Amino acid sequence: NAEHHMEILGTAWAREDHHFILTTDGSGMDGSYIGIGSAWVLQPRSLTRADWKEEYRGACGATRGSVQRAEMMALVDGLRYILVLMGLPTLKDISVGINKPLRDISEFDPTRRIKVWWVGDRENLILQVARDRQGMPRFQRRTEPDLWKQFEWLEHVFDITAVYVPRNTSPEQIVVDEVAGKVR
Repeated sequence: NAEHHMEILGTAWAREDHHFILTTDGSGMDGSYIGIGSAWVLQPRSLTRADWKEEYRGACGATRGSVQRAEMMALVDGLRYILVLMGLPTLKDISVGINKPLRDISEFDPTRRIKVWWVGDRENLILQVARDRQGMPRFQRRTEPDLWKQFEWLEHVFDITAVYVPRNTSPEQIVVDEVAGKVR
């Protein structure tokens, strides 16, 4: 999988050219399907709003689910929060924000996508999100169809660079790991 990660980073915008850095984590116990927790840290890097200085955090949980579901919930929740922060939580808001009526999110101009550097420690999810040169997900998206449906909508608005890093290798990862565990 190292070659996948090298190619992702080799074809992506530089980290500093992204509008947001989103670090996520999910917590659960695979096989037991008991309570799960997820958390994210969002660091705005631009798209103005007086060049944001603060950091945003969020968490959510569920009484049943897998680690994969918890990880995916953190990603979807963090991306949705970016839209809320920008005043663009609905298709209507996005249409107003770009000054163009959209009947469907698929009409959103791909050159206007919000660039997100997404950091996670669940390698299979990173490779399900990351696309190859032909635009196909590197790994099949088989589980959590409800969350993938939400994610597919969000993909029209975001240009996501999916970055795998081993568990707890950054201060943000340590925070989200701890919070996701507590939510679980």
